[in-house]
Amino acid sequence: MKYMNNPQPQHLLIYIGSSGIGKSYFCSALEEWIFKTFDFDVYFKESELLQRLRDGIAEGKQDYRKNLMSLIDHQMVVLDDVGSWYNPTIPSSKEREWKIEIFYEFLEERTSSCLPTVITSNLSEEDFYKVYASRVHSRLFSVNNTIIKDFESVDKRLTGF
Repeated sequence: MKYMNNPQPQHLLIYIGSSGIGKSYFCSALEEWIFKTFDFDVYFKESELLQRLRDGIAEGKQDYRKNLMSLIDHQMVVLDDVGSWYNPTIPSSKEREWKIEIFYEFLEERTSSCLPTVITSNLSEEDFYKVYASRVHSRLFSVNNTIIKDFESVDKRLTGF
């Protein structure tokens, strides 16, 4: 795989596709390579990252932006299930806007710091544009990134693997 042979720090590995095709399993399979390649890494489901930020706010520890930076300031970060909270039938809200802001800040920090990052999502490229707008879309789908798209495979959970 191109990304694994030469993980350019400013490049992202983006894996988008249908539910149940093995994106989270893929992240787990990368762990051995990540462990051998980087001194320190972190893996989050997006919902877990958001919950940690909420907990920090509730505990009054610090500004959530500072908390976010401390959570993602590692050589390699894997962020799984980005946008899993999104439902197009639910109108915009402050909570939704906060989640969008968090992902933008996450992405901006990782790319501007030139830190390698893996992101998975069920959202299509078009969904990313609709939900996060052009500033996120252009960073994710840059020609410099390695992008895997699979919306054709069958949900392995439904077929029994």
